[in-house]
Amino acid sequence: MVLVIVLLFIVFSFIKPQDIVQSLGVRNSYLVLFLIGLIGGASSLTSSSYYAAIVTFAVSGLNPVIIAFVAGTALFIGDSVFYRIGMWGRDHISGRALRFAQKLTRYVEGKSRRFVQVFIYLYTGFSPFPADILMISLSFVRFPYLSFMIPGFMGSVTFAFLLAFLAAAGGV
Repeated sequence: MVLVIVLLFIVFSFIKPQDIVQSLGVRNSYLVLFLIGLIGGASSLTSSSYYAAIVTFAVSGLNPVIIAFVAGTALFIGDSVFYRIGMWGRDHISGRALRFAQKLTRYVEGKSRRFVQVFIYLYTGFSPFPADILMISLSFVRFPYLSFMIPGFMGSVTFAFLLAFLAAAGGV
């Protein structure tokens, strides 16, 4: 995974965005963006390559709306993986981590479901921080997947759109 990140960094540093899209073709560019989103959006350590890919493809002239749906979908799938990891992990934690999870559960239980959903959307849609910690936390408090699926997906698409749109507008 580190090798992929280094390779992406090198490619995005030395090759013009238009040349990347021209060599891949528009359809393949969206596919590559989706794959980068799956890998890059799956961890706090790799999110910078994901953001760089969105900016690169947006500046190269790809449609920001399509970028948003492709990249947002990939990002949400990656976030869902962390939710599943958290579900497994909540049954295998102890000590300080267990006490933290219990404290977090009590806090979230005191909030309405709608409040949590709005928070999920705002965090995933407008925060540059990766959502993997949020997803693990939601699984620890046993927040139902179907309850955060729509705000999480919409937040991921919103974030990708804002990043792509602002990059394209700034690159013109």
